[in-house]
This record gives sequence, C-alpha cells and structure tokens, in this order.
Amino acid sequence: MRILFIAPSYKPYLGGVERVLEQISQRLVNNDKIADVGLLTTKFDFNKHPPKLRRDLPDYEIIDGLKVYRRRFFLKKLPLFYHLPAGIFTPLNDVFKDFRPDVIHFLFSEWYGANYFIYRQSRDCAHIFTYFYHPFPGWQSLPMRLLNRRLCDRVDYVHVVSDQAEKHVKNDFGLPAARIKQLPLGVAEHKPIIAKSVKNGEALTILSVGRLSWSKGQLELVKIFARQYQDFNRPVRLVLVGGDGGMRAIIEDFIKDNSLEQVVEMTGFVDQIKLEELYRQADIFCLLSQVEAYGLAFLEAMSFGLPVIAYDLAAVHQVLTEGAVLVDPKDATQTEAALRQLVTNDKLRLKLSRAAGDLFTRQPTWDEVADELILLYQQALSNNRN
Repeated sequence: MRILFIAPSYKPYLGGVERVLEQISQRLVNNDKIADVGLLTTKFDFNKHPPKLRRDLPDYEIIDGLKVYRRRFFLKKLPLFYHLPAGIFTPLNDVFKDFRPDVIHFLFSEWYGANYFIYRQSRDCAHIFTYFYHPFPGWQSLPMRLLNRRLCDRVDYVHVVSDQAEKHVKNDFGLPAARIKQLPLGVAEHKPIIAKSVKNGEALTILSVGRLSWSKGQLELVKIFARQYQDFNRPVRLVLVGGDGGMRAIIEDFIKDNSLEQVVEMTGFVDQIKLEELYRQADIFCLLSQVEAYGLAFLEAMSFGLPVIAYDLAAVHQVLTEGAVLVDPKDATQTEAALRQLVTNDKLRLKLSRAAGDLFTRQPTWDEVADELILLYQQALSNNRN
C-alpha cells in the first residue's frame, strides 16, 4: 500500500499534528505491508504569526523516509480560521501521478477547505479522515462544519481519538458506527521518569508547552502566576515553551508591565532535544487549553513524571484519569488553588507524579497505533476496490 498524508505543515515546524505524523510515518516506513509513505503539505512556516511563506523550502524532499511534497496555496497570504488555513492548493495532478497513492489520510479537520479540494481530485483512492473535534464558537464554524460533514459522508472511514469526537460524528453528522474507528493516539516506548523529590525551600519550575495563542491559555496562566508567586513558600519560576500563535507580544508586555522578567521565561520554539531537557528540569506541567481534541502534550509531560494542571474539558477528562488536577475553565480560583497546592505540598506533588507515570505506562504505544491504522487502511482499500 502507498499512503499519502494530508496536513498543512511539517518540519521544521513541529506542533501537535506534526508530532502525530512524525511518529506514525516512522512506523509505516519500516513496515513490510507499506510500500511508500508520503505527505502533501505547504511551504508555510507556522512558527510565525501569521504564517509566512518559506520559499527556501524544497518542493520535494525525503525526511526520515517520508516523501514530502510541498505545494503553493492558491493565495499567497493565508486567510486564517482559528490560525489555520482554509484555502485550496494549486492543481495537484503531478503529486498524484508521481506518488500514486492507494490511501489518502486527512490528518487535520480544521483544514476543511484544502481537505475537500484534495478529496475531489483523488476519488479513485481510498480515504481516511482523522477528525479532531474542536467545538469552536461563532459563524466561522459553519463552513468548517459543512465541509467536514460532507467529507465524513464520502470517505471510507472516519478515525476519531475520543468519545466526544465519536459522539459528535454520530449525532451531528449522522455517520453510522460501522464507518467510525476510535483509536487513541500513542506514546513513546520508554519508562516514565518519576519527578525528583524537592525539599522545602528549594526552587520549583512550572512548565507550559504549546503555541502562544488564545486557545492555549498562556496569558491566563501568567496572570494567575503573577497574583500569587510572591506568596509561595519557595522560589518558583514559570517557563513558557512554544512559537507565536498571536499572543507572544501581549504576554511579553504583561511580563514587562508587572516586572516578571526574573521569574517568567519565554523560550520560543525549541527542538526535541531542548524540549526533553526542559521537561526533565520541570516539576509541574500546566497548560490551560480552552480547546483540546486529545491532550498529547499532557501525556508527553507525564512521561517525564510531571503532575499536570489542566482545564476539565471532555477530551482531556477522558485521557487524564489520574496524575492530574482538572479545574473549571470558568473559575480562576480553582486554578490558583491547584497551582498553590502543587507548589507548596511536596507529598501531593510526588503522589501525582507517580500516578502520572502509571497512567503513561497504560497508554497504547505508537507501534500499536500504527498496526491498527494499517488494518484500517487495508479495510478501506478493500472496500474501495469492491
């Protein structure tokens, strides 16, 4: 089988979807049942806000065995819906002719315009659509809902990662259960690290990893931190990791206006080696996402033994069954109390660290996820040929 993924970006940018693509494609490349693995993407750099065209990126390259085709958008500047492009590609016949895909796998439901455009040019292939449910408000959700529903109706199978997404596809889109496959995302195969025991008075580090945007809640986290860091029983620093999603300048201004430069650090985008170093140095992980389709960043933090503070969203609630303190997104006092507890209570922090490690070990590995996807590809291809 020849599998072609569809996603708006890839390396050098490495966000959540790109990490999923990296892990799955590496397993498929090394599987005897898969003849070739490719990716159709753009030349836009999502480390910038708004995303900027990278003309220096090649039209074609191979990254870790993955054949990457980069094509122009019809528009030179991206019209953004939720910081993501909803435009269309230029004609893609050359890509399909060169790669000859058997199965096309759409990885990003917010990329609804491009996804549907590509589907209409590739009807001879089998199609899988990974639907990450993001309940965005406002009129801009209408075209996304319309085109995603049409795509769900037409692809062979819809892959979902949570009960919430499965319920939405069944109830709102009317898709039969036989065409829905719920398969959670995977984790790396390694033994989780239990967080170090910190003695009274020693400094702690709170880590937050995610694109600096409204939906990830870093500004709210900095505000909560600013209100109480001086009252903690030990020195505490907050480290924000991630590229600019439109909020960096606002957060920087708040840090400067409140004289937080010595206790709040913004690293920008970092590579995987540096990210793992920051995880090992941290004691608490806090990400106040307003919208979350699964919560891969939380599991990544738990693999380093970090207790987690997060908003109690449906998808997050399903994944973080232990090792975390889930708080009401509408009640900032709950977040303040959770942060204060984990900073000041060493025994509780260590207890949640152990629970986080236990939860991590029970997650499916990326190898297991890839094997299940291969079975789904085979079934879709068989249905398509019949």
